[in-house]
Amino acid sequence: MIPPGTATEKQVVARVMALYRAVGCSVHSTQQTRPSRQAIGLPDLWVMHPRIGGWWHEAKRLGGKQTTGQRAFHFACEAARVPYVLGGYDEAEAFLRQQGIAVLSGNAGPLLGLTGR
Repeated sequence: MIPPGTATEKQVVARVMALYRAVGCSVHSTQQTRPSRQAIGLPDLWVMHPRIGGWWHEAKRLGGKQTTGQRAFHFACEAARVPYVLGGYDEAEAFLRQQGIAVLSGNAGPLLGLTGR
């Protein structure tokens, strides 16, 4: 287990992706290890679930801040009513719960399943 606040963004992304996949999501990374022609501010992950649809996830380690481009993309998603999750595992877990997807809280990992919603 990684002590709180010490995870790299890469570790945060890996943990978030594992959570999403464990509850039946397909996860697509947009992260680039080199400069690209990708749109400025494009989030790290595009996530899709067969029941609740798709959303963007911008992974941030504890204390991480959005860039100006990321904030602009976030605001554009809000204006278009496209779901956008900002943060790490806890924020991903909270989003899934809001959507009616049951997860086992804490470090034990995800619990597969859907709530009655």
